[in-house]
Amino acid sequence: MRVLKKFLFEFVMFGSCIVQTRSAVFRTDVV
Repeated sequence: MRVLKKFLFEFVMFGSCIVQTRSAVFRTDVV
C-alpha cells in the first residue's frame, strides 16, 4: 500500500511537470 502511494505521488509530480513544460512551450509558441 505504501509503495502504491509513493508511485502515485511520483506519477502526479511527473504529470504536473509535463503540464508545466507543455504550457511554457505553448506560451513561447504563441508569443
